[in-house]
Amino acid sequence: MFRLFIATAFRASCVRQLGLSLPFLLSLAVVALPADADDSPSSHVDHQPLATAVFQLDVLPAVTENLPAASEDTEEPVDSETVLAPDGEAAEGGETDREAAESNSDSHESVFQTVGFLKQPAFTQSQVYRPIAKGFSWMAADWSGAAEFGIDGSSGNSDTLAMQTGIDLKRANEFRVIEIDVAYRNASNTGIRSENNGRFNWSYERLHQNTAWSAFAKASVEWDQFKAFDSRLNMNAGLGYDWIREDKRRLTGRLGAGASREFGGPDDSWTPEAVASIEGFWEINGYNEINGKLEYFPSWNDLSDYRVVSEANWDLLLTADDALTLRLSITDRYDSTPQGARPNDFYYTALLRYKF
Repeated sequence: MFRLFIATAFRASCVRQLGLSLPFLLSLAVVALPADADDSPSSHVDHQPLATAVFQLDVLPAVTENLPAASEDTEEPVDSETVLAPDGEAAEGGETDREAAESNSDSHESVFQTVGFLKQPAFTQSQVYRPIAKGFSWMAADWSGAAEFGIDGSSGNSDTLAMQTGIDLKRANEFRVIEIDVAYRNASNTGIRSENNGRFNWSYERLHQNTAWSAFAKASVEWDQFKAFDSRLNMNAGLGYDWIREDKRRLTGRLGAGASREFGGPDDSWTPEAVASIEGFWEINGYNEINGKLEYFPSWNDLSDYRVVSEANWDLLLTADDALTLRLSITDRYDSTPQGARPNDFYYTALLRYKF
């Protein structure tokens, strides 16, 4: 350590007296380090990184290279040829300050790349943290949806007007599929309302990557002004099996159990039900897709008491950006115990859908 102190003091004097370069003096300081240590191999290993770092500094410009030679008592003015012009260009053909800065920056960068512990590595794309607003973190990724609207009517011997609107949300990845569906329909005939109903559907499906099996849970709420009840709640869960599971087509069968209850009707008690369904879609090409489902809900108490919901859709792409589609839809809802109302509700609609 005493030799290192002497070498450092000697460096400060030589810079002014002899004009020696800083890399050479730093080298002398480092070479002095092993003199106070033993000659064991571990001692050389401990000093090796520091020695390597200092010797790499030889590629840096010497700090005294552009300093004028001067004694302790006298000072000489800087050569006017090295003075930069006010506009950033060197006088009399000298190097511009920008070019000099870039040259020094390139030299420093090459040194930092060589001496690993002096340069901070750049972040890769996967390492960059992207914060998500806490209030919307549940909708952060994998969500897609569509808003739909359709209207039809007639005028003449009878004036009819029907309107249907809805919104679909879906979150799908390799582990799960979450779907939310809301729809409302209203129709009138000669100024008298003939239809006024809506529904809300929620489903959750857990996929198993190594098998074709899956688990599901579903819940739905249905209300209709012209039914014998005000609203109906249905919940069920079970297992599913994929006969086909591909990116552009899927065919799934499901089997489970649950219960339903009608509110505001003659029978408000819970009814245990089984559920058996088949559902799928097929993207025929970039412009056409068909999808549909068939659901069967028999009562555990009486198999003659059941409900059937069937639906078929054809989506036709209208724009190249896949944002606007035309949907032709057919839906049939059958209830074996209508309680004074018609057992069958059949709908056929043309809807304009906007995907987001």
